[in-house]
Amino acid sequence: LPRRLKGITTFCIVLNRRLNLKGFEFKKPIKAYEQLSALENNNIYGDTFMITEEAITHIGNNVTIVFDDMDFGTEGFKKLVLCGCSHIENNTIHVRFQGEEGNVNQIAEFKYSEDYVEREYELSSVTGKQQVTFIFLPGSDFDFKYFRFER
Repeated sequence: LPRRLKGITTFCIVLNRRLNLKGFEFKKPIKAYEQLSALENNNIYGDTFMITEEAITHIGNNVTIVFDDMDFGTEGFKKLVLCGCSHIENNTIHVRFQGEEGNVNQIAEFKYSEDYVEREYELSSVTGKQQVTFIFLPGSDFDFKYFRFER
C-alpha cells in the first residue's frame, strides 16, 4: 500500500478481472525505526504549545513530548532525523532515553528555518526498550512535525 494504515480503516480492491486472493499479511512495524509524527506521542505536557492537524506548533516553555515502547533491539541507531521549524536562532532540544540501563540525556540543536526542514543528528546510540522524550526549555519556539531513528 502507498501509506501505512492506522486504527480501524476501510479499504477496497477494485479489479477488472478474476482474482484468487489467499489472504492478507499484516506486519507490526518496529516503532523505533518508523517515521513518527509528533502527534503520535503517548503524552505531552508543558506551558506553551498548540496542536494542529499536521504538527505540534509554537512549542515553548518546559514542554515534554513522550514516546513509549521504542525498541532499538541489540543494534541501536546511527542517527536521529527531526523535521521541524525553528522560529528563533536556535532551539535546544533535549532527547532523553529511559530504559532498563538507566537514563541517557543528549542534545540536538535545531537552527532557525523559515519552513519545515529535516535535520540529522548523530547521537550516542542506545539499545533495548526505551521511552524517548523530547524536552524543550524556556525560550523555545519550535514547530515539530515528525522524527525517525535510522539504523
